[in-house]
Amino acid sequence: MVTEGETRRIWWTVVAAGKSTRMADLGHKMWITVDGQPLLRLSLVRIRDTGWAEGGVLVVRRDDVEPARTLVRQIFGDRPWTITVGGESRAASVRNGLQALQAQAARGEDLVLIHDGARPLVSAATVGRVIRAAERWGAAIPVVPVADTVKTVDQAAKTIVGTVDRKQLGLAQTPQGFLLRQILHAHQQLDDDALTDDAEAMERAGHLVATVEGEEAGRKVTTPADLDWLVWWLQGHPVSLADQAGGGQYDDASHGHWARR
Repeated sequence: MVTEGETRRIWWTVVAAGKSTRMADLGHKMWITVDGQPLLRLSLVRIRDTGWAEGGVLVVRRDDVEPARTLVRQIFGDRPWTITVGGESRAASVRNGLQALQAQAARGEDLVLIHDGARPLVSAATVGRVIRAAERWGAAIPVVPVADTVKTVDQAAKTIVGTVDRKQLGLAQTPQGFLLRQILHAHQQLDDDALTDDAEAMERAGHLVATVEGEEAGRKVTTPADLDWLVWWLQGHPVSLADQAGGGQYDDASHGHWARR
């Protein structure tokens, strides 16, 4: 527990070590240039600007260690941020990040915010909600309502089995906040590379996970259509670029550039 006179510190583990397989031939999404800068830089600057960026770990592919180190130095200066190499799965990458955080003098009662590097529009409001709920409950994630009707489907017969009450559903976003000792223990105990969400590790370890209001801007960039959406969002256009004719154009350089025709 945090003793009298101590302050619970807030750390980040930013995961940016994925394979970007759904980006087709566009390359690794973390380095695709959007709005004049790499997607990863957009994410890190947003984190810095939330006001809760005391220190953390950026988890990247081995080939990205040096450019990532340069980015972290540019954005966070001398704050205690470090780089570590990810694993073969997201869960393994998170474990690596949490262990690096622990080695960086983070205490078990500190809070860690685990965030997808591919969610570049995180806001201070969402981060604040997650932190307050995690401080109260030990674990908290942002969620947004499901807008579409959801069906269960017999995949073999290609027929509908039933309709799910979407009022009981929520789409998980990041950052997800946890007591460091609890989330590290949950990941180590499960050691399950099939995990795609850190809250699931806490659920399966028997912990309650609180939810707070997420936001549309918390969307994860996974496909080229998501890049179109991100450009639209950053430019403040009133219509979705993904719905316009022409699509996006990828200019092949040392790293990609995503722009409108």
